[in-house]
Amino acid sequence: MIEKRTQKTSFLLIFALFLVLLSACGTPQETPVATCQPTEAPTSTPTRTPWPSPTPTPTSTPTPRPPGAEDMPFKMGVVLSPIDQNALTASGVLSQYLFEQTGLAFQVEYYERYEDLLHDLGDYSLHAAWLPPLTYVYAQQEELAEVNLLVNNYGTYAIGVQFLAPKSSGVQVSFNAEKNINTANAATALRQFQGKTPCWVSRTSASGYVVPAAILEQNSIPVQPGAMLQSHSAVIRALYAGGICDFGATFSISGDPRTAPDLLAEHPDILEEIPIIWRSDPIIPNLNLSYHPYIQDDLRSMINVALFNFISSPEGQQTLTNTLQYNVQDLKWVEDDLYQPLTELLEILGDDIASFIGG
Repeated sequence: MIEKRTQKTSFLLIFALFLVLLSACGTPQETPVATCQPTEAPTSTPTRTPWPSPTPTPTSTPTPRPPGAEDMPFKMGVVLSPIDQNALTASGVLSQYLFEQTGLAFQVEYYERYEDLLHDLGDYSLHAAWLPPLTYVYAQQEELAEVNLLVNNYGTYAIGVQFLAPKSSGVQVSFNAEKNINTANAATALRQFQGKTPCWVSRTSASGYVVPAAILEQNSIPVQPGAMLQSHSAVIRALYAGGICDFGATFSISGDPRTAPDLLAEHPDILEEIPIIWRSDPIIPNLNLSYHPYIQDDLRSMINVALFNFISSPEGQQTLTNTLQYNVQDLKWVEDDLYQPLTELLEILGDDIASFIGG
């Protein structure tokens, strides 16, 4: 009896303990105290605070070393082909004079092609160059050169173009040779060449092709493809002979190729038989001295003054003439706006300016 009671009591204790544990695992209706299974914490994507963008450190273009030391002489470029001994001797005299006047080492660098000269301007192994007009326009647009001095060649600083045609073709002349003036504008004077065949000098000749072709284009005067004859005197001879072209164009203002001694000897009546039909203003600048943009103004001025002093004597003029193989009678300061009329005509023509390098 006692054993049964004991068993019963033990059973009740175990059952009560079970109820206590069960109540602990349950979720009370009121404020929870504990849970048996842990509640998984909600996950959230952490908010990233973006790193501030770094402020770019200002970079400065390093100032190139000024030329003029013995190990880095100031190099002045000239295109000459072939290069003759007279030019080399004269360039040595010029370099020595510039050294004496400025205290800087100088060297005249000769090239056979303007493309090579422009390449060296581009990498700053050349510091200045003597450039013809079309080549300068290209170099200036490419930021390779800035004009400073212009050469007086046979008494003029710039040349024009003249249109010529055989008198026997019945052309209307719009130029008064005695008064040296046009009697009509370009559109009126040149309209008679519409559909005709021209004789040109070469594609890189400013006065023998580029400017006259642009003037025709400017005035809406289409012509046939022309013959490229390689020289101004050849254009005159072709017009005199006939059968090759209807009209032609050559340089003017600084001279007249019709008056070349050999042409006059061959054809004494050439001035009468091949008259000037119309002539432009002097819009094609002569050879110039241009500096690389890195060359500072004070250095340019020092060199320019030395060159002015050098050509103040006939001996200096002749030495510079021999150095360049280009007649030099004087120099003058000029600015880039001098080339604006020529640049506008090149734009009218519409061809790639790089194709005129050399002119």
